[in-house]
Amino acid sequence: MNSKAENRKWLIVAGGFLFFFMTMGLYSNCFSLYIIPITEDLGFTRGQFSIAQTMIFISGIICSLTAPKLYRKLGLINVVRVAAVVGSACYIIESGATQLWQFYLLSFLEGMCMNLTCSMPMAILIGEWFRSGANTAIGITAVGSGIGGGLLNVIVNSVITGYGWRTAFRVMGIAALIINCIPAFILLKRNPEALAAEKEQKAAPEAKKAKNPVDPRAYRFGAVSMAMNFTGCVIMYVAVPYLRDIGYSPAFTALVSSGSMIVLAVGKFIYGILLDRIGIQKCFMISQICGVIGLLGMTFFFNPIMLVPVYLACCLTCAYGSVGIRAVASYFSRGDNLSETMGAIMAMGSVGGALSTTVAGYVRDIFGSYVPVFAVLAVIVTLLVPVAQRMFNKG
Repeated sequence: MNSKAENRKWLIVAGGFLFFFMTMGLYSNCFSLYIIPITEDLGFTRGQFSIAQTMIFISGIICSLTAPKLYRKLGLINVVRVAAVVGSACYIIESGATQLWQFYLLSFLEGMCMNLTCSMPMAILIGEWFRSGANTAIGITAVGSGIGGGLLNVIVNSVITGYGWRTAFRVMGIAALIINCIPAFILLKRNPEALAAEKEQKAAPEAKKAKNPVDPRAYRFGAVSMAMNFTGCVIMYVAVPYLRDIGYSPAFTALVSSGSMIVLAVGKFIYGILLDRIGIQKCFMISQICGVIGLLGMTFFFNPIMLVPVYLACCLTCAYGSVGIRAVASYFSRGDNLSETMGAIMAMGSVGGALSTTVAGYVRDIFGSYVPVFAVLAVIVTLLVPVAQRMFNKG
């Protein structure tokens, strides 16, 4: 690879970092900060409002299945540019929302835009530009959501506390629009060789365009991935309202949330390196074990020292959803169907994310506590450890 291409591939990583920082870091990782102020202001229950976050994950399901065709038909960079602008605009518009359906619709659109600019497109672009070390590069880009979540949690919490949640939506939406335009219109480019190959494939006879079907094992593994994403989202997004419920202050919980994002950022970098060195099979087992430890830490949370196991889960469990999907898809893909395999696994994982906060919210409404969710989920993930390892057996 010549020096120009070598420089360009790191600009791709920088662009992906900015997208993860601003879209996933804001739209998804700061969501929990809005739960209490909005529900108290507008009179919603937490279960009702948590559906808004569920809509972010539902959009991920749809996006994962449709994005590969959308990228091929309209062009990956064109889709990314539209999503960067529309997502930011939706965040600004959300400042005027008063009804549940408005939060649901805008959250759905934000989720679509987040997915169209982050995990899948960056996996595709990095796969085009990096001949080796792709997982490490993906880990670096995904670090952006952790750092973004860490910094933005503090900023958003300060704006909400000082000026209200509506002002937070407006200010952060404008910031998102400015920052997202940098990668969308300046940094991200297709690899000329990959683009030429794509054009050649489009011009080929229909018989040569046929893709291999997605391996059935990928769908079966997707069910386990669903439980994994459920676990990661519960640990990341339920911590703030849970700690508030058991008596911790808004300032403390904001720091906890910020800390979890920073730990997640570190975890994504580590996870990318581990994937290139020990492979997805061992990495996934590590994710599951750390998830169980984190859930137990939440179940028996009696002192801030219990943040240690929770942060361990944030580090190496939650990192799977952003960094590990491409490695799993590469493991199960056959021939030229990497994007389709990735989409199938991501879609099933998004189902777990979609269910996580809604289920947790309604359990809390019924039992007055999130603890039953943590305890039951810890048992389920423990039972799935040997199941997942058997699924990796290609024999």
